[in-house]
Amino acid sequence: MEFYNKAVEICPNKMVFRLNRAAVYLEESNYEKCIKECEEAIEVGRKSNESFENIGKAYIRIGNAHFKKGDLEKAISSYNDSLTEHRSKLGLGLLTKAERILKKKKEEEYINPEIASKVKEEGNEYFKKGEFTEAIKSYREAHKRNPKDSGILNNLGFALMKIREYNEAIKSFDKSLSIDSKKNLKAWLRKGECYHYSKEFHKALDIYNEALKIFPDDKSLVSAKYLVNESINNSEYDEERVARAKADPEIQAILKDPMVQQVLKEMNENPRAAAKHFQNDSMRMKLEKLIASGILQTKKQNV
Repeated sequence: MEFYNKAVEICPNKMVFRLNRAAVYLEESNYEKCIKECEEAIEVGRKSNESFENIGKAYIRIGNAHFKKGDLEKAISSYNDSLTEHRSKLGLGLLTKAERILKKKKEEEYINPEIASKVKEEGNEYFKKGEFTEAIKSYREAHKRNPKDSGILNNLGFALMKIREYNEAIKSFDKSLSIDSKKNLKAWLRKGECYHYSKEFHKALDIYNEALKIFPDDKSLVSAKYLVNESINNSEYDEERVARAKADPEIQAILKDPMVQQVLKEMNENPRAAAKHFQNDSMRMKLEKLIASGILQTKKQNV
């Protein structure tokens, strides 16, 4: 510090020495002095026509001091000031980090299970009246208040199903299952229903098969799986459904399998050739997946 002080005395119009002195204050946890030193450095720098990069560095240092003090909002403001002067990779990284931490902090401060319960009940009342859009708003607010309540997410997903927002509903059920998958039968069933209603029968079967590993012989799952198989057996070629299936990475991988390509060619040339391929368990599973997805049309559609 002694040398930096002398440097400032000798070259009072050079902001770099003041920034060095501010860095020392920062290391010493003397944040107020660091901020004041940087502000003076900026003032000197502007009068001396210092580069925007150097002025940006001063704002970054101010932001770092606020960050270490725990004042994230002022830190974010300073990092933004820095980027206004000079758009550096360092400044962007620090800003992103501070914003992420502040967001998480506010989310945690917002959590209140008691309020969540009341808002959830409001959502239930809207749901009973068929006001699903309002119910969704309430459930989303309740989720913010208690993000670890799987029941709120189940209700949100169910309300989204009512307005046919199946993709959003699936996301809600996924969050619910990430909290509790071992006892959350309702989420498994409704997620499968979303895929069923979307005519993504192969995905619905995957969900029900996975759920049956946790809830063996559960009648509701067995019944749901049966209904999907009925839909597969009674379905006709649907161009939109097939296009959606072909966008599925799992289906793409099956279609790229050379063995599957050969089998499909054989089946196309001679439909009776299907029987022998279904005797191979590995191939049968792949063919059944293609049947369930709607890509492969055949009388053999029991999955």
